[in-house]
Amino acid sequence: MPDDPLSESQESPSWLLKCVANGDERATTAVFQRYATRLTALARSRLSKKLSARIDADDIVMSAYRSFFIRARQGAFTLERGGDLWRLLVEITLHKLYRQHTFHTAQRRSVRMESDEPEKAIRDASAPIPSPDVALATAEELELIMAALPPEVRKVLELRLQGHELLEIAKALKRSERTIRRWLDQCRQAMRRRFPSVSTRSATRSAPIERKPVARRTNRRRPSTTINAVLAFDDFTLMRQIGAGATGKVYLALDKRANATVAVKFLKKRYLNNPEVVSRFAYEAHLLQQLEHPGIVRIFGLGRTPNEGLFIAMSFVPGGDLGARLVAGPVQQDAAARWVSETAVALEYAHQRNIIHCDLKPRNILLSNDDRVVVTDFGLARTSNSELFGDEYIAGTPAFMAPEQVEPSWGPLAARTDVYGLGAVLYSLLTGRPPHEGAAVEVLAAIASGQTPTFPAHSRPELVEICRRCLAADPADRYPTALSVAEALSGVERHDPVNPRGVLS
Repeated sequence: MPDDPLSESQESPSWLLKCVANGDERATTAVFQRYATRLTALARSRLSKKLSARIDADDIVMSAYRSFFIRARQGAFTLERGGDLWRLLVEITLHKLYRQHTFHTAQRRSVRMESDEPEKAIRDASAPIPSPDVALATAEELELIMAALPPEVRKVLELRLQGHELLEIAKALKRSERTIRRWLDQCRQAMRRRFPSVSTRSATRSAPIERKPVARRTNRRRPSTTINAVLAFDDFTLMRQIGAGATGKVYLALDKRANATVAVKFLKKRYLNNPEVVSRFAYEAHLLQQLEHPGIVRIFGLGRTPNEGLFIAMSFVPGGDLGARLVAGPVQQDAAARWVSETAVALEYAHQRNIIHCDLKPRNILLSNDDRVVVTDFGLARTSNSELFGDEYIAGTPAFMAPEQVEPSWGPLAARTDVYGLGAVLYSLLTGRPPHEGAAVEVLAAIASGQTPTFPAHSRPELVEICRRCLAADPADRYPTALSVAEALSGVERHDPVNPRGVLS
């Protein structure tokens, strides 16, 4: 490389990597100056308030750079696309952050906590709505555990980690529920071998930082939400559990006043002393009571149990969710287009009232008996004019998060964040898999770097085009509104004579 300053062509990511590998100090400086600020901001956004006092984001980034420069000079990296250098640095930074997180939280885990039933232990590790930190802190260990499991057992664990219930897994694999429970017990034993000094439940249960959605730090104070719990617990008779999430459990119940079947969502006991989670739970009830739309789950109110627990009573949708439909693989393209179009219409209604969902995924879209969608789980929603959960508060399910939910430089959270979510749901319905797969670090890095997923061959061009535009990394390149997504999809809700079943091959 010549002695003059690096030219624009020489500053391409692939050229810089080659120069770093050859020990060129100017290239090393250029890589550091180009990405250090953004990497530091990313690392800082992934730390909770407690851990930020113990872990310095600048130190994490410096450590990541040291590892990158050493391994680059060893020839360990190759780039296929220009954006891969940023993605590579993000992966290394998140790995460093994960290791520090594990080190600092391991000391707080109690070895006296009792083990629970195997399926409950797995549920703790596989909450259907994990925060990015949950996935980040468990991904590598789970990969090692899964690699040692027999293929059928590994499939059970994969489905469990995706949030599927035992009965759904049993039906999908054509096995008895007893067999599924036995295989989950094998998973529990594998976890115990991996964490010999910690009980299975405590090893897979998240520390407080892991369960909390990650917040971008600002100087704005979050006001407390008034807990207006007006429903009486005695008015409901619980029948059976029908779902579970990271912070709550859902039961089928009888509303004795109306003699009607409803769904009751309880906040898990371990979060009752967490003001942030309690506020968010109450906020969900408050938001949904403002929405009266056939495509959005109806909320009847917030209540307290005799033991000071919190619950939300809502309408019961008996047809399951889109996540359950995906257990067997992709769905018909016409059905996928119609379901996402209906979801978009419901979201447009919420957006018109300044409410953004921020956690769209197949598990959060229910199906009624007449095959119509009902959007649920607004636990991560926020209003565009509210200080309680403003634009600085980011969370979601890693595989379905928009770039702006991972990397602040993409812009604030807005209605187009849900447009990305619509594209992610559509992609999942058409392909049978989420837009990004792999270890959580890889998923977050792919999203933060703006990488778009690939589509199978022979895909219907009009659906691919709609999906691609929804999944554009830059919010400005997406559809401007959820309604515009619905309008685009309305033109493709028709039978495909060439591909009768309508599934992407």
